[in-house]
Order: sequence, then C-alpha cells, then structure tokens
Amino acid sequence: MRPKHNATIQERLQTLIDSTIFDVLKLQHPDSLKKLVPIAGDITSPNLGISADDEKILHENVSVIIHSAATVKFDEVMSLSADINVGGVQRVLQLAKNMKNICAIVHISTAYSNCDKKAIREIVYPASFDPSIAINTFSWLSDPVLQKITPDLIGSKPNTYAYTKSLAEHMVQCNRGDLPVCIVRPSIVTATVKEPIPGWVDNWQGASGILIAHGKGLLGATVANEDIVIDWIPVDYLVNLIITAAWDLGMTKSPELVVYNCCSSQLNPLTQRAIKQFSMEGYKKTPFGSQPIMLKHYMKVQTAVRVTTYFRNNDWNFTSENLLHLRDKMAPIDKKIFNFNVEDIKWQIYIHNYIHGLRKFILKEDDSTLEGARRRLRRITVFHSVIRILSFLLVIGISSNIVKGWVARRNLELLMKWWWTLAPFVLSLSILYDFELVSQLPPYLFILAASLPFKILTGCVVFRCCLILFEKCFPHDKETWVSRFDHYVQEKFSRRQFLIRWRTMKVEGATMYNEELKNAYTCLKKICFKMRDFYH
Repeated sequence: MRPKHNATIQERLQTLIDSTIFDVLKLQHPDSLKKLVPIAGDITSPNLGISADDEKILHENVSVIIHSAATVKFDEVMSLSADINVGGVQRVLQLAKNMKNICAIVHISTAYSNCDKKAIREIVYPASFDPSIAINTFSWLSDPVLQKITPDLIGSKPNTYAYTKSLAEHMVQCNRGDLPVCIVRPSIVTATVKEPIPGWVDNWQGASGILIAHGKGLLGATVANEDIVIDWIPVDYLVNLIITAAWDLGMTKSPELVVYNCCSSQLNPLTQRAIKQFSMEGYKKTPFGSQPIMLKHYMKVQTAVRVTTYFRNNDWNFTSENLLHLRDKMAPIDKKIFNFNVEDIKWQIYIHNYIHGLRKFILKEDDSTLEGARRRLRRITVFHSVIRILSFLLVIGISSNIVKGWVARRNLELLMKWWWTLAPFVLSLSILYDFELVSQLPPYLFILAASLPFKILTGCVVFRCCLILFEKCFPHDKETWVSRFDHYVQEKFSRRQFLIRWRTMKVEGATMYNEELKNAYTCLKKICFKMRDFYH
C-alpha cells in the first residue's frame, strides 16, 4: 500500500477497515481485521518500493499472492499504463521468487485483454511485442513520440488498457519460471449480488457511473446496440473465484498456467435491452434524490461513456471450460460458501439492488428519504408528460396550418382528406413515450380517424393519454378511468354517425360541428370532476 493524498498507509488502512463492506465481518468476528499488516510500497518503484525489513517479513510469511494492482483508465498514456500493468507484474514475480512458502499467485487480468478476437478461449495468446522489450522501449521514448505511435502499437485493440493487459499476460507466461501462477480474467465488474450486502459498490467507474448518470438525468441516451449481450460480473462472485482458484492451485501444484474467463455472457446472457428495462424499473422503485452531482463526477461519467462505446456495441464469445471444471471440483458446502455460479443470478432483482446500492453507498442517500424521492419523481413524470403533450400539440398545429395552406394553393383535395385522417395519429404516436401505451390504443380509434373531425379526435386521443399517465402515477384496483372513457366514446359516436359526418365533411376546414364539440368536452369535464371526487 502506498501513501496517497498526504495519508499514511496506516490511515489508508483504517479508512478501508471503516468501510461499510466490513460491517458484517466486524459483527461476526470482531478481531479478524486486526490481522492486517500494511506494507509500504509502490508498484512503479524498483523492488516495489519495499524496505529491506518489510521484504524479509514477506519472504518468511506470505504463501498466497493476489496481484490486482493496475491502472484501469482506458485512455491512460502508454508509458504509465505499461509501467504499472506490465512492469508491475514483472516486479511482483521477481519478489515472489524469493518467498519460501509461496503456494499460489493469482494474476488479475481482464476478459478484454484480447478483445480484438471475437471468440476468446482460456489461453494466453501470443503478444505482438515482447513485453520486456516493450517496457524498456517505452521508458526512454518521450511522451509526445509515444503518443504519436500509440495507435500503431495497439493495432486493432481499442485502448492502451486492453493492450497492456495483454502484454501483462504474456509477461506472466514468460517470467513465471517454476512459480505456481494462474490468471483470472473478469469482464465488467459490478456491484455485489449477496455478500456482504446486496448491491454494495464503492466507485463511479464503468457501469456504476453510467447508471447514476441516467438515474440523475445527466444522460438522456447513450450509443449502444440493445441486442448486444453485455458482460457483467458481480464483484463478490469474482472474489469467490479468486479464492477458489488460489485454493486449487495450492492443492494441485499444477505446473501449467491455467486461465479462467470470469464472465457471464455465455452462461447467463444479459442484453442491453434488458439492462434498460430493469434499470428503468429500478429508478421508479428506488429513485435518486435531488442532490446535485459534483462537476468532477460528471466529467468522469462523460469520459466513461466515451471510452466504453466500443464495448457497448460489440460482444464476444468467452469460453469457460476451466471455470466450470473448477466448480465441479468443489464440495457442495464450498459451492455455497464460495459461489461464483453466474447462472444463479436473477438479473432483474440484481439490477434493482444495484440501483439501490448506488443510491445508498455512492450518493449517500438514506432510505428515510426514499418516499420523498418517489413523490418528487411522480411530480416530474406528470410535468414531463404535460410538457411533451403541449409541445407536440404546438408542432402539429403549426404543421397543420402549413399543410392546409400549401394544399389550398394547389387544390389537392385528396391530400387534404388524408391529412385530416393521419394528423391525429401522428400526434398520438408522438406523445406516447413507450410501446406499452401504443399497444393500448383501442380499435375504435381507427374508426374515429376515418370519420371524426380533427379537433374532437385530437381531444379524445390526448385526453385518453392523460388518463393512462394519471393511472400510472396513481394506480387503483377499481374500474380504470380509461375503460370508462372508452365506453363513453363508443356510445357517444356510433358508426352510422361517423359515416354521415364523413359524407358531409368539407375539404377546406373539416367542419367542426360546434354543438358536438361542446357536448364532448362537457362530458370530459364531468369525468375530470368524478376523478377528483374519487381520489379525494
């Protein structure tokens, strides 16, 4: 552990211990965290920056190494990315060779280290450049020169992160010697499923930042193929696999370099369409509060959206034979304790818990404010719907006048008839914000479109949409106001009346039938009063 932001390693360790993730452990085993001993060091320094005394302690006592230190910035400069991700591996392996009791070394890579291939097997692929030569070359090249040749170096890989993690795997393969080493490749690491708390997460990176940005309204949309399978792996499942892989390596003493693809896309696929659906449900169930987001977090989100576009629009076939074989070796009780079976994940429940975890652990919003946030969301939803309806009414009104004037000048009577028929449906489909409302358009509206004057039809469609939105905000078990409205309209306007009006309709103005319009809106007003009395 290295000092950071004027905090000593002891202070950083205490901050880590005070994290919510250890609350359960401190209740069950209060003294367990006292076993932790921090060692000052730096992954970029020679010999990891470890003092001689600390190095002696490590040589005498350490039996398992989990190497996860890395820079995860996708757009990191090549020199620093290579020094940390590749040079750091070389230094860790050199340190481990002097440890007397070493049983297992688990190197944490990434499932996207070979993302230039569509089918990714559990093997170490040949590197395009020798990793030892690479880090030596990058160390003396100036940053401007290195930045200029970076696109040629990474080739078909999307960024320096994927490129250097690929070199790191090759470094492990070439420099491990007789050390017992395995590689774990997680995909996109996300919040916990169960342990120690469902939905626990502690950073804005990756999926977490994007979910927060969507939930807070900072991102209205992102570029993504909804049919693409996105690969998420919950962090507690990843930790369980790392522990199990270290156990198996220590027990078998395998001389082979075993690779585990820690992924979910083949065993329990999750499409981006499902993420969109489940997250929208989660936002409604657990809406975020109104506290503003700091500019630095907003900039992180914008960067995350930019650098992850490649991964949101591509998918891969990750094989998992080694992972499944490892799971088959475990006893039933161990499978339960160290569960990494992604087939057990119920994605809908998981994403709902994920959003709740973001609200609680990242945004620091207490559950006592949840009901107030829900009321605020309902108000915003109603206001947003009203604004959309009024905006599209304005657009349709303006376009109607433009088309009427253009048609009148050219005496295109047939086009005028079709315009008055189709305009209300252009309006209705525009103001309906999801397919659920579109599917609820009843058949009688198609008859209305062919024969009812424009203003009456527009009023019916808009009022019906408002009723649906109202019932979404204030659901109840009695007969819906929408069904009452449909019943009234079908009784009020019979098919025979439609045909009569169609024959008498004037092309220039589509006669408005003032008396009929007055009666229709009188009835709508009565329905509004009844709704008010009902909910009062």
